[in-house]
Amino acid sequence: MPSRRNTTATSLFFCALTAAPVLAQTTANFDALTDGDAVTNQLTGLSFSKAVTLASGFSLNELAFPARSGSNVLSDSTGPVTILLTPSVNTFTAYFTHSAAVTIAAFDAGGTQIANTTSPTTNNTLATGDTGSSPNEKLSVTSTTLIAKIVITGAPTGASFAMDDLATTITPPSGGGGGGGGLPPVAPVLTTLSASPTSLTFHQTVGGPAPPLQKFTIKAQSGVASFGVTASDPWISIIQQNAATGTDVTIAVDGKNIQAFGQYDGSVIFTSAQTSNSPFAVPVTLLLHPTTLSKFSADPPSLNFNQPIPGPNPDAQTIQINSAPNQISYTATPSDPWIFASTQPGQTGTKYNVRVSGANLKGPGTYTGSITFNNPVSASNDGFKVPVTLNYGDVSTVSGVVSSATYGTSMTPGTIGALFGQKLATADFLATTIPLPTTLDGVSVTVGGRPAALYYAGKTQVNFQIPTELAPGTYDVVVTVRGTALPPTKITLSQASPAIFLAGGTQAAALNLPEASYNGPDHGAIPGNFIEMFLTGYGPTNPLVPTGSAPPSDTLALIPNVTTTIAGQPAKVLFAGLTPGLVALGQVNLQIPTGLAPGTYPVVITVGTAPSNTATIVIGAPQ
Repeated sequence: MPSRRNTTATSLFFCALTAAPVLAQTTANFDALTDGDAVTNQLTGLSFSKAVTLASGFSLNELAFPARSGSNVLSDSTGPVTILLTPSVNTFTAYFTHSAAVTIAAFDAGGTQIANTTSPTTNNTLATGDTGSSPNEKLSVTSTTLIAKIVITGAPTGASFAMDDLATTITPPSGGGGGGGGLPPVAPVLTTLSASPTSLTFHQTVGGPAPPLQKFTIKAQSGVASFGVTASDPWISIIQQNAATGTDVTIAVDGKNIQAFGQYDGSVIFTSAQTSNSPFAVPVTLLLHPTTLSKFSADPPSLNFNQPIPGPNPDAQTIQINSAPNQISYTATPSDPWIFASTQPGQTGTKYNVRVSGANLKGPGTYTGSITFNNPVSASNDGFKVPVTLNYGDVSTVSGVVSSATYGTSMTPGTIGALFGQKLATADFLATTIPLPTTLDGVSVTVGGRPAALYYAGKTQVNFQIPTELAPGTYDVVVTVRGTALPPTKITLSQASPAIFLAGGTQAAALNLPEASYNGPDHGAIPGNFIEMFLTGYGPTNPLVPTGSAPPSDTLALIPNVTTTIAGQPAKVLFAGLTPGLVALGQVNLQIPTGLAPGTYPVVITVGTAPSNTATIVIGAPQ
């Protein structure tokens, strides 16, 4: 906080010799803040809105917007930056690098503009600035009337300037009264105001009812102080205009006269002659939502990087950030310094590039982080996260989880699944018992916290059964390798998603009945006879068979509501259920329609309303 100069003989002599003596001066930069921090009340005597910290090596593009000193700068996040000054000052100075012209407007405590200045250049960035320009251009506003508020405007949507090394000064009026070289007497400091909570956020839909009232409790550091209260914007209403510390101030907002949805930032301003930080501003934000919110999604839903030691950084990867039903804007924030991605505002429906580097990590291992996508106004899932994993060095990894029949991601409870990765088991291990084990060579798998049954574990692949006891939904698949749990992989399970096992290409893995020969070009199924096909992803059976177990020898576990077609013609189903003596292998015996000529034909198995992948079978000549 700025402080007044002691009125010693030395300081009085200095003031008497100076044309414009300085009563108080303060400087500030942003190096104590963290990259991506919203700048609000962290700096003593300064209250910011619509401002964000950018740090070199992280979000700051120092090749275009270099800091003047230190490593951090302040940037306009979504529009003009407002700064409330406590106490009020006569001069405001800062250094700017900008891609659009910058205007500084100064206002007194009553809100009247008293001074302004505009940058002499439109663009002074390091790489593409105007001819003759250079970064960190000094801009100042000065007024004999005390300045209580500064508004700095660049591009209307923000992200257009970097500000560093802010300075303010207070100078006494020329020829002012009071003894000792014209310095005014120093007012006693009685107390300091604070608010709890430190800010308020309201939510309202365009054209909808006003949001519920909220309250501040205004506190004094010591003693009791009375204060007056004003609002910065017409959409903010104050129930109590005057009060004393220790009491609540009730705030109402209403965006009924605002036509466009968006984020609106204002403040409630407390003034008191009994405090050292008057005027004291508390931020108030109105998030005015559209009538229909959109939901973020990402394709792929997560990113996985591998980097050897020693070795170069992995290549950048790209994700598509989507939203439905409407495209919306977003801001993105990486969670960790080893993730490098843009923090500039973006638009859904576009590609987003991500890089990683393990150069500054403490050692080999699997590192997990995320990129958070925000739009508090238009997104129903504001704060949407895309997981990012870096496998640094020679570590176990999982790269994907799929159906073992089709290698697609459509699966159900009970599906025979396959996961792929690196450094899983130490060799090839096959289950030799039924019920199937849940661990092979120190490798285990859980889905939604439930142990999966394992058929096989190898160095790069594990085949397992998704627990039959789960309900449809989204679950984490977690692989544990000899005591170390790897980062989770999300899968979504549906009620039914049948998948026919294939022998190669589209050829079904099928047996011709009654001779039990493999169906193929040399052994076609005979019209009127039956063929036995195998599948997974059929959903719940009747009765339900526990995970890892074969169906009871005296009871058939049936798959309900199965229909089939061959070449588009309905085919009679003789049996649909689990193969006796085997774990989770679905079997459908169907009759080949008569009248089909020899050839290769498509087959589809439908469970309920869910069709399978299209497989092919070979039909031979009638005998």
